Amino acid sequence: MNIEIELAAETYECAICVQPIEISAAIYSCSTCWTVFHLLCVEEWAETSGHEDAYDPDTWFWRCPGCQTNHSVFPYGCCYCGESYADEIEFFEKPHSCGNTCNRTVNCIHPCQEICHGGACLPCREVIEVSCHCQKESSLYDCSEGISSFECGKICERILSCSHHQCQELCHPGPCKPCTSITEQACNCGKSTRSVQCSSNSSSDQPATLNSKFSCNQPCNLDYNCGKHKCQEICHVHISSNSIDDALECPYDPSRLLHCPCGSKSISLKESLEARATCQDPLILCDDICWKEMDCGHRCRQQCHEGACTVCLEKKSIPCRCGATSVTCICSDRTVVAVSLCTTTCRVQRHCGRHQCAQKCCPKEPVTLLNGLRTEDPHICTLTCQRRLKCGHHNCSLECHRGPCPPCAEATFTEIECACGKTKLHPPIPCGEPLYPTCDFDCILPRPCGHAFPHACHHPSTPCAPCKFLVQQSCKCGKVLIKSVVCSNKTQPSCGLVCGNLLACGHACKEICHSADDCSSSSFSPSSSSSSSGKKICSLVCGRQRGDCGHKCTHPCHTATTGLSCQEIGPCDSMVTVSCSCGLKKASKKCFQVTQAIEISRSSLLKGNDDKEEDTEKEEKEVGAVASRVSPVDANGKLWCTSECEEMKKEENRTVEYSPEMVTFAQENADFTKLIETAFTNLIGGSYKFHDFSPMKSQQQEFVEELAAFYNISTEISDPEDPFSHLVGTRTTASCCPRITLSGAVELKKKGLLLFKEGEIVENTHDIERKPRLARGFARPIPVPEIPQVQTSNSFKLLSLE
Repeated sequence: MNIEIELAAETYECAICVQPIEISAAIYSCSTCWTVFHLLCVEEWAETSGHEDAYDPDTWFWRCPGCQTNHSVFPYGCCYCGESYADEIEFFEKPHSCGNTCNRTVNCIHPCQEICHGGACLPCREVIEVSCHCQKESSLYDCSEGISSFECGKICERILSCSHHQCQELCHPGPCKPCTSITEQACNCGKSTRSVQCSSNSSSDQPATLNSKFSCNQPCNLDYNCGKHKCQEICHVHISSNSIDDALECPYDPSRLLHCPCGSKSISLKESLEARATCQDPLILCDDICWKEMDCGHRCRQQCHEGACTVCLEKKSIPCRCGATSVTCICSDRTVVAVSLCTTTCRVQRHCGRHQCAQKCCPKEPVTLLNGLRTEDPHICTLTCQRRLKCGHHNCSLECHRGPCPPCAEATFTEIECACGKTKLHPPIPCGEPLYPTCDFDCILPRPCGHAFPHACHHPSTPCAPCKFLVQQSCKCGKVLIKSVVCSNKTQPSCGLVCGNLLACGHACKEICHSADDCSSSSFSPSSSSSSSGKKICSLVCGRQRGDCGHKCTHPCHTATTGLSCQEIGPCDSMVTVSCSCGLKKASKKCFQVTQAIEISRSSLLKGNDDKEEDTEKEEKEVGAVASRVSPVDANGKLWCTSECEEMKKEENRTVEYSPEMVTFAQENADFTKLIETAFTNLIGGSYKFHDFSPMKSQQQEFVEELAAFYNISTEISDPEDPFSHLVGTRTTASCCPRITLSGAVELKKKGLLLFKEGEIVENTHDIERKPRLARGFARPIPVPEIPQVQTSNSFKLLSLE
């Protein structure tokens, strides 16, 4: 065996320590998987992995690391067969073998006759005698074949369960089938017989001596020994412990009948013999009520009498079938149920769940009538389903039912093949299934385009799949030849270029590549895309210069459609900027609004001059005040100056102490300047005394230090030696905001009103030469030559007032 060969060559490895097992080492072999381990390894494994059974705490077990089988015995060193301990083994030809017979049993009762060996035992070689199923013949087989019986091929002939007949089948396994022989069976009274199978004679509820009898359900009619009366009981067995004659003794004999007919009064033998001489004499009656229970369940209310009780005359209330009404009748009237019906209509859903019962006096459930007849369930729907089947062609012909209808039973018996003829559907083809086969081969139908692009075979009435062949095709405007266009693409490709064709109005078409006879909605109005002549209407802005004001016309293109000039189509909507005389106030207004305002101002001035003969300065101001209330601009097209303009004209309101370099830097870095001013303002008005600025460039840092001097805020660098140090601003008792901020100075400069402390006027220009880096002492005034102050004027002529 492989295990023994590897152990002898010392190449077999222990599954726990993965080290070769030496010949002299003590081993342990699992009795289930035959894996061999070092004894020390498996002992340590069992100690660490062993635990108690959760269902039986008294049971301890450990699992084999090879097959995970539970073992309840602690591993110990022994030979393969387990008969000798490790210290008793002498090394013969086989390592770890005791040299004795194995004697292990696996699947049979025979012990293994091999020398103690490793691994599983070989199949059993013992020869055993095996009998056939019917025990008539026997044969020899190897025990390892596992044959316990065989079929000899002869008639079984084993006694059947009826104990009278033999099995006539061929030799077979298992018990014989019940006896099927036909026998004649007599009834208990012996008047009739019947032919039955022999196996049906047995009855577990009757004694074994009476298994061959049955009841014919007819009156017995055997004569009693008196010769006057006959037995009126249903066919039965007469049983007596003494003799047959006792069983046929007349029950009306005075010596046997010792009670009245109702059974409530006992009669002594002496009284019975004195009152009655023979069995035909009248019976002794008592004065009590009969009180025997009748078939209907009521008790007889007549006085003790002979013979059977008469018809029950009790009155009872019988409800109708649905229970809504009831009828009072005599108990013996068996026709009441058939006639006791009410007119209530049942509204219960039938078992199909689709229809209502709608029956008069519905019994709601199966009813058993007094005559023993049982009606069917009244809520079983007897209508036809008629729902459309899944095939979509036929309706369900079953009775109305719940759940889905069964598949359509119709089928097609004609063979169908695909267009290429390589795939076929063989009949029968169930109704609802596709009447065309699914073919995995390529289509052989010719394409209209003539390209041979492979695609799956399909029905001839279905068009072929779109052709994916790449072709060349011209664009919509016909200027560019587009390559790699899919053949099945029905729309012309676009080259992406602007059309550029001149329209009727003179504008160039701004639409991307399109047909020469068509312009899309991007250049033309979609609501009025065509004129009466069929031409497309241009919806671009006119753009021509107006003759009244000189601005470009902003109305939609109107020359080709209306024929009107720009002045006739509407007023000018161009936005213009107007300012006051001093230039401090500016406003954006539409051109026609300014023109109208100038006309209104001129009218007001003319009217005022007519009313006033003498033009004095006071009168001119009064006239101007009246005109300012009528029109926002004066007769020259300028805004009216306000009190703010007068204040800004004063030198003290526009003179600053900042240097021109600081103002220029603030103008070029407006966002940064506003951020620093906001930080200073919050530091002065806030609750914090310090403010840490983020690290910034050296030029920005110098600017912050110079600007802090105007706020009386002391600044210092956190660490002068650190190149990434930041600036810290500290509030002092003299800290306050300047009268004119640096941002306000920039706004004054833009308006041309800024004055420095020495009287310099700075125009709104960027021609001031900037130094590469701002020097210290930004706030110190820089001497500049004195420039005579001149009156500034607005050189932009807004409108021609001539």
